[in-house]
Amino acid sequence: MGERINVLGIEINNYTAKEAMQRVVTYAKNDSLQVVARVMPETVKNLSGDLHGKAQMESYEITFPGNRVMLEVAGIEEKQLLKEAEEQTFIKLFAQFLHKNEKKVFLLAETRISSLEMQKYISQKLSRITIVGSATFEEHGNSADMIVNSVNSAEVDCVIASISSPMQEEFIARYRAALNAKIWLGLGTKFEMKQSSFTIKKIKNFVERHVLKKEMKNVDKS
Repeated sequence: MGERINVLGIEINNYTAKEAMQRVVTYAKNDSLQVVARVMPETVKNLSGDLHGKAQMESYEITFPGNRVMLEVAGIEEKQLLKEAEEQTFIKLFAQFLHKNEKKVFLLAETRISSLEMQKYISQKLSRITIVGSATFEEHGNSADMIVNSVNSAEVDCVIASISSPMQEEFIARYRAALNAKIWLGLGTKFEMKQSSFTIKKIKNFVERHVLKKEMKNVDKS
């Protein structure tokens, strides 16, 4: 694998979970921040027409699909990739890596509510990671400098962020060099807490697929 795919005008990586993790292991040894970001349907929708935001996201070390619908809309048919996207295998492997290697994690979110939602998701899906600090833009009055100071004072290896686009792209573009962490894992702001029933998941995927295809037609016309 390894080639890039186009979803709504945004180029994202097409790695298997194992291929992506091989790169993460290398990133953890670097001195500068390496950015890994989950791309959700709302991500590409929010960045539609934002050339700077798209370019920033495409510059990240790894961008991976947040669900299988995004791959299906992009015409990807490989069963392994579709299964890994549906089960979010990469995130599970990433969490195992953090736990096994005793990496320290900082949680960063836009608001108190989004922080609580991310913490619930992590407690269910990534429960064994070591969290040593957290902050929200809301509590710091949207002061990016205070956020950077909070992250750096915690001396962490990884920042797990729940920040919408293009806010995430703007923050990383401006403060990436100032952050002392090794890896930034951007999860977006949508979290599926519990396993949905087959029927509910099928309906949800149908709606997302329809919306994405409609957006792709709009992109083609523009």
